[in-house]
Amino acid sequence: MVLQSASLFRSSQVSSERNAVGRANRFLHFQDMLVFKAAGVRRYDFGGWYAGSADIERLHINRFKEGFGGHVIGYFTCELGVTLLGKSVLKLDQLRRSSVY
Repeated sequence: MVLQSASLFRSSQVSSERNAVGRANRFLHFQDMLVFKAAGVRRYDFGGWYAGSADIERLHINRFKEGFGGHVIGYFTCELGVTLLGKSVLKLDQLRRSSVY
C-alpha cells in the first residue's frame, strides 16, 4: 500500500521535464509493486478513486492509476458520533469542510 506519494511535475513549465518526472514516478510505483509482489503482497492500494466526472485533475490521476491495470474496489468509511463529544467533533469537522476560505 502506498502511504505517501508525491510528484513535482506541476512545478515545471517545460514539457519534457514534466514528462520525465511523470515517467520517473511511474517507474518508482512499478518498482514498489515488484518488491511487494516478491514479498508475497497480493494487492497494491493507490489510495482512493475519484468517482466524479467534473474534476479534470482527479480524472488524470485516475488515468495514471488505470495505467497499471488492476481493479477498482469500493470500500466505504463511515464515522458515527455516539457520545456528545463525538457528535460535536463530527459537526465541527462538517462545518470546517463546508466553510469557504
